[in-house]
Amino acid sequence: MTLAIEGDGIYDATFRLVLPTGELRWIASHGRTEFDGAGKPNIVRGLSLDITARKQAEEEKQLLQQEIAHAGRVSLMGQLASRFDASEVAYTDAEKYLPALVPPRYQGI
Repeated sequence: MTLAIEGDGIYDATFRLVLPTGELRWIASHGRTEFDGAGKPNIVRGLSLDITARKQAEEEKQLLQQEIAHAGRVSLMGQLASRFDASEVAYTDAEKYLPALVPPRYQGI
């Protein structure tokens, strides 16, 4: 708010509130300061919205994306492990499945 009064008059902020009950709420606040003819702040107009549900949905989405990525990695490792016996893995096998990890001197062997 101080920056809006001292700057161009526009403010946009997102912050958390902890209620006396311990509940966490997210608030988005947007507005602008109107100045008088002398350039002094005259009035601040704006609104504040409770965006807690949106923040919770964003956090849940991020967790689900992380879980999906982890499951994909675990699945890939399981598929690779089931295809070969560890003692039989050679650079030619690795080149087929993970070409970026094979040093150039061993590629095509």
